[in-house]
Amino acid sequence: MSNYGKFIAETTDHYFAAMEAAQENVLKSVATFSASMPASPMSFRATLPGLPTVEEVSEASFAFAQKLLNQQQSFMQKLVATAPSEVSPAPAVAFGKVVTPKSKAAN
Repeated sequence: MSNYGKFIAETTDHYFAAMEAAQENVLKSVATFSASMPASPMSFRATLPGLPTVEEVSEASFAFAQKLLNQQQSFMQKLVATAPSEVSPAPAVAFGKVVTPKSKAAN
């Protein structure tokens, strides 16, 4: 049995923990920077009539990405189900000729 699933789960956990720490640092930096700036009559959240808000754009973008990821996952599951489970190794080729391995006793 392969340890691949366990390895990937542990690696993924480490990756997301590091990413979360980096994101928290960015949020703290933006909050500190914003607090040091004078008040502006234009807000980041202000929008022009007819244009989507930042939240709407973000939601639409992530909804698309999630649909794409779901479709790709479904495709891969179907592909793996239809592909042969055992694949014979390709013959070794050296200088354009098929090379057959020697027996261990011959060495």
